[in-house]
Amino acid sequence: MDFAIAALHDAQATRYLSAVGFVVLVYDYVLTVHEEVRLVWPAPRSVAKWAFIVNRYFVISVQLVVAYAIVFKGCKHFVFGCGMLAITSVGIANILVLHRVVILWDHRALILKIMVAGLVFGFSAQLIAIVITLLNITPGVSWSSTAGMCILTQPSRVLLVVWASPMLFELLVLVSMVLNALDRPRAVHQQLTRALHRDGISYFLAITVLRIFNLAVSATAIRRPSQTFLGVFFVWAMTNTVLNRSLLSFRRAELE
Repeated sequence: MDFAIAALHDAQATRYLSAVGFVVLVYDYVLTVHEEVRLVWPAPRSVAKWAFIVNRYFVISVQLVVAYAIVFKGCKHFVFGCGMLAITSVGIANILVLHRVVILWDHRALILKIMVAGLVFGFSAQLIAIVITLLNITPGVSWSSTAGMCILTQPSRVLLVVWASPMLFELLVLVSMVLNALDRPRAVHQQLTRALHRDGISYFLAITVLRIFNLAVSATAIRRPSQTFLGVFFVWAMTNTVLNRSLLSFRRAELE
Protein backbone atom coordinates (compact mmCIF):
# COMPACT_ATOMS: atom_id res chain seq x y z
CA MET A 1 0.00 0.00 0.00
CA ASP A 2 2.83 2.39 0.86
CA PHE A 3 4.42 1.70 -2.52
CA ALA A 4 1.14 2.41 -4.31
CA ILE A 5 0.70 5.72 -2.48
CA ALA A 6 4.29 6.75 -3.20
CA ALA A 7 3.89 5.82 -6.86
CA LEU A 8 0.72 7.89 -7.07
CA HIS A 9 2.46 10.92 -5.57
CA ASP A 10 5.41 10.49 -7.93
CA ALA A 11 3.07 10.22 -10.91
CA GLN A 12 1.36 13.47 -9.98
CA ALA A 13 4.71 15.19 -9.42
CA THR A 14 5.90 13.96 -12.83
CA ARG A 15 2.78 15.28 -14.51
CA TYR A 16 3.01 18.71 -12.88
CA LEU A 17 6.76 19.12 -13.36
CA SER A 18 6.47 18.10 -17.02
CA ALA A 19 3.68 20.64 -17.46
CA VAL A 20 5.85 23.37 -15.93
CA GLY A 21 8.65 22.59 -18.37
CA PHE A 22 6.28 22.65 -21.33
CA VAL A 23 4.72 25.96 -20.29
CA VAL A 24 8.17 27.56 -19.88
CA LEU A 25 9.25 26.21 -23.28
CA VAL A 26 6.17 27.60 -25.06
CA TYR A 27 6.26 30.89 -23.15
CA ASP A 28 9.90 31.41 -24.07
CA TYR A 29 9.07 30.63 -27.69
CA VAL A 30 6.40 33.34 -27.70
CA LEU A 31 8.90 35.81 -26.24
CA THR A 32 11.68 35.00 -28.71
CA VAL A 33 9.92 34.08 -31.95
CA HIS A 34 10.33 37.64 -33.24
CA GLU A 35 14.10 37.35 -32.74
CA GLU A 36 14.08 34.01 -34.53
CA VAL A 37 12.32 35.62 -37.49
CA ARG A 38 14.74 38.55 -37.51
CA LEU A 39 18.00 36.73 -36.82
CA VAL A 40 17.62 33.19 -38.14
CA TRP A 41 15.14 33.13 -40.99
CA PRO A 42 17.00 35.61 -43.24
CA ALA A 43 20.32 33.81 -42.66
CA PRO A 44 21.89 31.95 -45.60
CA ARG A 45 21.00 28.29 -45.92
CA SER A 46 23.24 26.14 -43.75
CA VAL A 47 23.19 23.00 -41.65
CA ALA A 48 23.27 25.10 -38.49
CA LYS A 49 20.28 27.20 -39.54
CA TRP A 50 18.08 24.23 -40.38
CA ALA A 51 19.27 22.26 -37.36
CA PHE A 52 18.24 25.13 -35.09
CA ILE A 53 14.81 25.47 -36.69
CA VAL A 54 14.18 21.71 -36.78
CA ASN A 55 15.25 21.19 -33.17
CA ARG A 56 13.26 24.20 -31.92
CA TYR A 57 9.97 23.06 -33.42
CA PHE A 58 10.73 19.37 -33.01
CA VAL A 59 11.05 19.68 -29.23
CA ILE A 60 7.93 21.83 -28.91
CA SER A 61 5.96 19.32 -31.00
CA VAL A 62 7.23 16.31 -29.06
CA GLN A 63 6.54 17.99 -25.72
CA LEU A 64 3.01 18.73 -26.90
CA VAL A 65 2.54 15.08 -27.86
CA VAL A 66 4.00 13.99 -24.52
CA ALA A 67 1.50 16.21 -22.70
CA TYR A 68 -1.21 14.07 -24.28
CA ALA A 69 0.58 10.73 -24.56
CA ILE A 70 1.69 10.67 -20.93
CA VAL A 71 -1.84 9.45 -20.23
CA PHE A 72 -1.75 7.06 -23.20
CA LYS A 73 -2.21 3.43 -22.18
CA GLY A 74 0.33 2.08 -24.65
CA CYS A 75 3.05 2.57 -22.06
CA LYS A 76 5.83 0.49 -23.58
CA HIS A 77 5.57 2.27 -26.93
CA PHE A 78 5.38 5.61 -25.15
CA VAL A 79 8.54 5.04 -23.12
CA PHE A 80 10.56 3.68 -26.03
CA GLY A 81 9.41 6.44 -28.38
CA CYS A 82 10.20 9.20 -25.89
CA GLY A 83 13.64 7.76 -25.26
CA MET A 84 14.60 7.70 -28.92
CA LEU A 85 13.13 11.14 -29.63
CA ALA A 86 15.00 12.60 -26.67
CA ILE A 87 18.34 11.18 -27.81
CA THR A 88 17.69 12.60 -31.29
CA SER A 89 17.10 16.04 -29.81
CA VAL A 90 20.28 15.80 -27.73
CA GLY A 91 22.28 14.91 -30.83
CA ILE A 92 20.95 17.90 -32.79
CA ALA A 93 21.56 20.24 -29.86
CA ASN A 94 25.15 19.04 -29.48
CA ILE A 95 25.82 19.61 -33.17
CA LEU A 96 24.55 23.18 -32.82
CA VAL A 97 26.78 23.77 -29.81
CA LEU A 98 29.77 22.26 -31.60
CA HIS A 99 29.17 24.59 -34.54
CA ARG A 100 29.22 27.63 -32.26
CA VAL A 101 32.40 26.53 -30.51
CA VAL A 102 34.18 26.04 -33.83
CA ILE A 103 33.11 29.53 -34.90
CA LEU A 104 34.48 30.99 -31.66
CA TRP A 105 37.82 29.36 -32.43
CA ASP A 106 37.84 30.67 -36.02
CA HIS A 107 37.38 27.16 -37.45
CA ARG A 108 40.70 25.87 -36.16
CA ALA A 109 41.18 22.30 -37.38
CA LEU A 110 42.55 21.00 -34.07
CA ILE A 111 39.58 22.36 -32.10
CA LEU A 112 37.18 20.85 -34.63
CA LYS A 113 38.81 17.41 -34.30
CA ILE A 114 38.78 17.54 -30.50
CA MET A 115 35.17 18.67 -30.34
CA VAL A 116 33.97 16.10 -32.88
CA ALA A 117 35.78 13.34 -30.98
CA GLY A 118 34.18 14.46 -27.71
CA LEU A 119 30.76 14.68 -29.35
CA VAL A 120 30.98 11.23 -30.93
CA PHE A 121 32.26 9.60 -27.74
CA GLY A 122 29.68 11.24 -25.48
CA PHE A 123 26.75 10.68 -27.83
CA SER A 124 27.72 7.06 -28.50
CA ALA A 125 27.92 6.36 -24.78
CA GLN A 126 24.53 7.98 -24.23
CA LEU A 127 22.93 6.13 -27.13
CA ILE A 128 24.19 2.75 -25.92
CA ALA A 129 23.16 3.55 -22.36
CA ILE A 130 19.65 4.63 -23.28
CA VAL A 131 19.07 1.51 -25.39
CA ILE A 132 20.19 -0.69 -22.49
CA THR A 133 18.04 1.34 -20.10
CA LEU A 134 14.96 1.02 -22.29
CA LEU A 135 15.48 -2.73 -22.56
CA ASN A 136 15.76 -2.93 -18.77
CA ILE A 137 12.83 -0.75 -17.76
CA THR A 138 10.29 -1.43 -20.52
CA PRO A 139 9.12 -4.77 -19.05
CA GLY A 140 8.39 -2.93 -15.80
CA VAL A 141 6.29 -0.18 -17.39
CA SER A 142 2.59 -0.47 -16.72
CA TRP A 143 -0.55 1.62 -16.85
CA SER A 144 -1.95 2.81 -13.54
CA SER A 145 -5.66 3.53 -13.64
CA THR A 146 -5.37 5.22 -10.25
CA ALA A 147 -2.62 7.61 -11.35
CA GLY A 148 -4.07 7.92 -14.84
CA MET A 149 -0.66 7.52 -16.48
CA CYS A 150 2.22 5.13 -17.04
CA ILE A 151 4.42 4.25 -14.08
CA LEU A 152 7.62 2.26 -13.70
CA THR A 153 8.12 -0.62 -11.32
CA GLN A 154 11.58 -1.72 -12.46
CA PRO A 155 14.67 0.51 -12.06
CA SER A 156 17.85 0.65 -14.11
CA ARG A 157 21.22 1.81 -12.81
CA VAL A 158 22.33 2.44 -16.38
CA LEU A 159 20.02 5.46 -16.42
CA LEU A 160 22.71 7.30 -14.48
CA VAL A 161 25.03 6.82 -17.46
CA VAL A 162 22.37 8.24 -19.79
CA TRP A 163 22.41 11.57 -17.93
CA ALA A 164 26.12 11.58 -17.07
CA SER A 165 27.54 10.84 -20.53
CA PRO A 166 26.51 14.17 -22.16
CA MET A 167 28.38 15.99 -19.40
CA LEU A 168 31.69 14.88 -20.92
CA PHE A 169 31.02 16.83 -24.10
CA GLU A 170 29.55 19.74 -22.15
CA LEU A 171 32.62 19.89 -19.91
CA LEU A 172 34.82 19.87 -22.99
CA VAL A 173 32.84 22.76 -24.45
CA LEU A 174 32.99 24.68 -21.17
CA VAL A 175 36.78 24.33 -20.98
CA SER A 176 37.06 25.30 -24.63
CA MET A 177 35.05 28.47 -24.10
CA VAL A 178 37.04 29.47 -21.03
CA LEU A 179 40.30 29.01 -22.94
CA ASN A 180 38.83 30.91 -25.87
CA ALA A 181 37.88 33.82 -23.63
CA LEU A 182 41.41 33.92 -22.21
CA ASP A 183 42.95 33.59 -25.66
CA ARG A 184 41.08 36.50 -27.24
CA PRO A 185 42.41 40.04 -27.00
CA ARG A 186 40.09 42.04 -24.76
CA ALA A 187 39.69 45.72 -24.16
CA VAL A 188 41.21 46.79 -20.88
CA HIS A 189 37.89 47.99 -19.47
CA GLN A 190 36.04 44.81 -20.38
CA GLN A 191 35.56 42.46 -17.47
CA LEU A 192 36.42 38.80 -17.99
CA THR A 193 33.19 37.63 -16.37
CA ARG A 194 31.10 39.61 -18.82
CA ALA A 195 33.04 38.18 -21.74
CA LEU A 196 32.64 34.63 -20.45
CA HIS A 197 28.90 35.04 -20.04
CA ARG A 198 28.61 36.46 -23.53
CA ASP A 199 30.52 33.48 -24.90
CA GLY A 200 28.06 31.06 -23.39
CA ILE A 201 29.57 30.04 -20.06
CA SER A 202 26.30 30.81 -18.31
CA TYR A 203 24.51 28.40 -20.66
CA PHE A 204 26.72 25.50 -19.69
CA LEU A 205 26.44 26.26 -16.01
CA ALA A 206 22.65 26.14 -16.37
CA ILE A 207 22.86 22.88 -18.30
CA THR A 208 25.12 21.40 -15.64
CA VAL A 209 22.60 22.23 -12.92
CA LEU A 210 19.86 20.52 -14.94
CA ARG A 211 22.05 17.46 -15.53
CA ILE A 212 22.87 17.19 -11.84
CA PHE A 213 19.17 17.41 -11.03
CA ASN A 214 18.48 14.54 -13.42
CA LEU A 215 21.33 12.52 -11.94
CA ALA A 216 20.02 13.06 -8.42
CA VAL A 217 16.51 12.00 -9.40
CA SER A 218 17.87 8.95 -11.26
CA ALA A 219 19.87 7.95 -8.20
CA THR A 220 16.76 8.01 -6.01
CA ALA A 221 14.80 6.20 -8.73
CA ILE A 222 17.02 3.14 -8.25
CA ARG A 223 15.22 2.57 -4.96
CA ARG A 224 11.97 4.20 -6.07
CA PRO A 225 11.36 3.42 -9.79
CA SER A 226 8.21 5.53 -9.95
CA GLN A 227 10.46 8.62 -9.89
CA THR A 228 12.27 7.66 -13.09
CA PHE A 229 10.35 10.12 -15.28
CA LEU A 230 10.14 12.84 -12.63
CA GLY A 231 12.61 15.25 -14.20
CA VAL A 232 12.98 13.86 -17.72
CA PHE A 233 10.49 16.01 -19.63
CA PHE A 234 11.04 19.05 -17.42
CA VAL A 235 14.81 18.98 -17.96
CA TRP A 236 14.37 18.31 -21.68
CA ALA A 237 12.16 21.38 -22.03
CA MET A 238 14.38 23.60 -19.88
CA THR A 239 17.57 22.47 -21.63
CA ASN A 240 16.17 23.42 -25.01
CA THR A 241 14.85 26.71 -23.66
CA VAL A 242 18.33 27.65 -22.44
CA LEU A 243 19.91 26.37 -25.66
CA ASN A 244 17.60 28.40 -27.89
CA ARG A 245 18.19 31.52 -25.83
CA SER A 246 21.95 31.09 -26.05
CA LEU A 247 21.99 30.41 -29.78
CA LEU A 248 19.85 33.46 -30.48
CA SER A 249 22.21 35.50 -28.31
CA PHE A 250 25.22 34.19 -30.23
CA ARG A 251 23.51 35.01 -33.51
CA ARG A 252 22.69 38.52 -32.32
CA ALA A 253 26.33 39.07 -31.33
CA GLU A 254 27.46 37.93 -34.79
CA LEU A 255 25.32 40.55 -36.50
CA GLU A 256 26.25 43.44 -34.21
